[in-house]
Amino acid sequence: MILATNKSGINIFSSKSLFLFFTIGFSLFCSCSDEDSRNSLSEQHLKGKVKSLTETIYSVDKTGKISDSEFLEKTLYRYNSKGNKIEEIHYHPDSLSELITFKYNLSGKKVEKRWRDTDNEIDHLATFRYDKKGNNIEKRLVETDGSLMKKEIYTFDENGNNTIEEIISFEDSVSERRMFTFDKQHKLIKEIRYNSDDRVPHRYSYNYLEFDETGNWTKRMQTENRIPVRITVRMFEY
Repeated sequence: MILATNKSGINIFSSKSLFLFFTIGFSLFCSCSDEDSRNSLSEQHLKGKVKSLTETIYSVDKTGKISDSEFLEKTLYRYNSKGNKIEEIHYHPDSLSELITFKYNLSGKKVEKRWRDTDNEIDHLATFRYDKKGNNIEKRLVETDGSLMKKEIYTFDENGNNTIEEIISFEDSVSERRMFTFDKQHKLIKEIRYNSDDRVPHRYSYNYLEFDETGNWTKRMQTENRIPVRITVRMFEY
């Protein structure tokens, strides 16, 4: 640190070092503020103070109409006052299929995801790794004894969209690769899924049909080779 001495012999900051001190401090503050502002709602590009979100997926016929009133899958997401996801419940038509809870550190960054069984005991869990921008670039799924089940690697574009997802087995081989395309509002519009042989088994497109007053989409059509296959309906609690 550069110091200057006044006539009384007291050390004081030189103007140059003082300017440098405040510049660095301001930069660190901005960096921390940007990272602290990220939460589950911002990562999912949700608008407003969402308390819970229910997503229900239905199969549709070739005209896009729901072919069966019984859903294929339903997922309930719950968020805390900081906008972080604290619970995720997956349902199948006949039963509760999965209960998932989340753990965050003091700065609000997600550090653990826990799958629980019907007795609320931890069945397996996931840990996360982040890049300097705060993007979750790796998820490792492990047994409760710490043995690796698989890991997922994520690649992000300059707009913070997750454009590539690679699922790697415990044998360190890529078992599936997914590529995503987003519009300017961060909405997913195209998805390509590759298997381990890098063949293209599925090409999906997504069209957004309805939005609520907050600006979150509430109905989305999924097509494969231009043929409607599924529709997702979302209900929000604010």
